[in-house]
Amino acid sequence: MSIEFLIDDEQREAEELERIEKEIKKPVRKESKNTRILKRFVIYLYHASEAKHKKGIKKRKEESLKKIVEKQFPQPIQQIKIPIVQPGFKPSKFISEKKIPLEPGFKQSQSIPEKEVEKKLPPPPIPAKAKKFEESENKYPLVVSKSNNKVMASASINDEYELIEPKIDEVDIKILRKMEKVSEKNYEKSLKKLCKQSRIEFSENYFDKIKYYLKRELGKIGPLLKDSKINSISADGVGKNVKVVYNGKKLSTNINFKSIEEINDIVNRLAKKLGKQANLSSPLEGTLDTGHRVQAMLGSDEITPRFMIEKK
Repeated sequence: MSIEFLIDDEQREAEELERIEKEIKKPVRKESKNTRILKRFVIYLYHASEAKHKKGIKKRKEESLKKIVEKQFPQPIQQIKIPIVQPGFKPSKFISEKKIPLEPGFKQSQSIPEKEVEKKLPPPPIPAKAKKFEESENKYPLVVSKSNNKVMASASINDEYELIEPKIDEVDIKILRKMEKVSEKNYEKSLKKLCKQSRIEFSENYFDKIKYYLKRELGKIGPLLKDSKINSISADGVGKNVKVVYNGKKLSTNINFKSIEEINDIVNRLAKKLGKQANLSSPLEGTLDTGHRVQAMLGSDEITPRFMIEKK
């Protein structure tokens, strides 16, 4: 068996020594003292070669990484020395007077005095004022909040009579239904709790809106009774706009009912104010405390629900 000990390639040298170690470790019947010494020597030689091989690989990796870094960054990066801040320093003075050394070729802008910076700053925004209700001959308030004089409902007269009220959505309607049996003194407390449950931001405007709808009498037509220029209010069936006689002229409104139940609710409210009980067998008639004369009829699948409210 011929063995080569001097091999230029480290990989081949390691493999050769590994093969030698396996040959030596094979069991034999009898070993002399010289044979055991030779075996130990070869094993030590193998481990030394393995360590040298690993060190060579590590060194080649470091050299390869160094070449990549030198190629990407041909010039050495300068370290910026940040001065130590002493107690009692003023930031504006420090920035304007002290210059931090930067890389070559970098142009540092001129420092701006503190007074000039204050002059160039834009003025703080002026908070927007709440728009005041602009009253005119054809537009005027109907319901005004007693607490803050805010207009909650108004009328706009053009080709038709338009009732303007705060807008509400499905969530607001659910909250209104839950608050129907709440006493007025507990409105705010109950509404805050419901707002938290519904993840709605409680505000003064929102409270005013909910309170308006809770206290609105006779539903959609309630604000119309507060208009002194209206002589009569009438509804005749589902899906038809409510009609009013305004200053002697008959006008259509933007109010309509989507179901029989809506109109029946108005009729039942009118009956309660008259101290009577509404029924399907006979029409409801009477005079309100405000002096308005009422004629109404509950509706069903066979009977058209209707009502008329007029001044005497």
